[in-house]
Amino acid sequence: INMIDPIAVSNILGDEVGKEVTVKFLKDNGEERTYTGLINSKDGLKNNERGKTTTEMFEKHGIVPLKTIDGYKSFKVNRVLAMKTSDRHIYCMGSHIED
Repeated sequence: INMIDPIAVSNILGDEVGKEVTVKFLKDNGEERTYTGLINSKDGLKNNERGKTTTEMFEKHGIVPLKTIDGYKSFKVNRVLAMKTSDRHIYCMGSHIED
């Protein structure tokens, strides 16, 4: 299965900080999952030692937090199949996101 290049994913996410994105990705068990939410929203993240440790761990392991209507979810930048932003739809063959 082809994934979007993690550097491309990171660059796109950098352009979308605080904006809504939809991401389709593969979980570690091979299951496809799609989330829509705000990228790098700091609302609800505690600005204490535990919050900083969590943020550092996420960054070290390429994990991106996403604030969804169901709370915080996360995905790995190296497991992304498709992404949709307000003005872009990036995907690997057969993995586009339905409207």
